[in-house]
Amino acid sequence: MDYKEIFEYLKQSESFPNDAYKPEIFENFELKGTLTEESDRGCALMAVSYIEIELGEFISSYFVRDDKLNKRLFSGFGPLSSFSSKIDIAYSIGLIPKLMHRDLHILRKIRNEFAHDPGKFGFEKSAIGDKCRELYYDAIKNLDQSPRRIFERCAVAIALYIRAAKSEIEQIDRKEDINMESLFKKMIDMVSEIADKKIT
Repeated sequence: MDYKEIFEYLKQSESFPNDAYKPEIFENFELKGTLTEESDRGCALMAVSYIEIELGEFISSYFVRDDKLNKRLFSGFGPLSSFSSKIDIAYSIGLIPKLMHRDLHILRKIRNEFAHDPGKFGFEKSAIGDKCRELYYDAIKNLDQSPRRIFERCAVAIALYIRAAKSEIEQIDRKEDINMESLFKKMIDMVSEIADKKIT
């Protein structure tokens, strides 16, 4: 699988960061070369777990820097502890495009099929194969069209997109609290000024 070819495909998207290409995006890309060595179940679990971690870091890098709050948001029973909630919030705040939001939910459902059913089956299972064929971010559609290969290419394309976009994200600035003492003084001054004008 040629990751740079997939990246070039992604750059054609209007929503992709224009200057996102950096060599370090491909260096230490943990997903590279590992999926093909895994069983079908291992491939699905590894790929989606990797994407979930990357997506969580992507969202967190956009939020106001507050490590304690982020830990509460993303862990345990926090509102962003599930993959589903991460996918939805990433789309709703404009970090990922609509069809990627859709594909991520499909990848999540494929992962759940493998995770929750201990039976012996693979990507050729009809429920899984049909979902793979629905994926939009299959970057090189003229290659092997087996459900597993479609899944792999889509997972890698989305992981690369998130990694590239994460390198360009600008973190939201923390809002400064209002100085209530100063605000109250200004209000008193305004009232006094109005009163003085009425008197004169």
